Amino acid sequence: MVEIVVAVYRQPELYSGLHAYAKALELLESSVLGGFYYKHFSLAVSVIGSASRGTMNRSVAALKSAFETVTISHKSYIVTL
Repeated sequence: MVEIVVAVYRQPELYSGLHAYAKALELLESSVLGGFYYKHFSLAVSVIGSASRGTMNRSVAALKSAFETVTISHKSYIVTL
């Protein structure tokens, strides 16, 4: 299975449909995770403050960088199944 995914990303011209589908899934995942990280960051700031550490000993500021990283750039892909 991993070999197939690697082939799709290494040679997108040979697997254009699968590559477009994979890119659409990436966009969906980053949209969902970006929203989650933002809401989690907002909740953490309001409950424990921005200078605190969370349950995994990560700073609240690290949560902000997580959602900013996920949501930096999005490209739209049209997928035909």
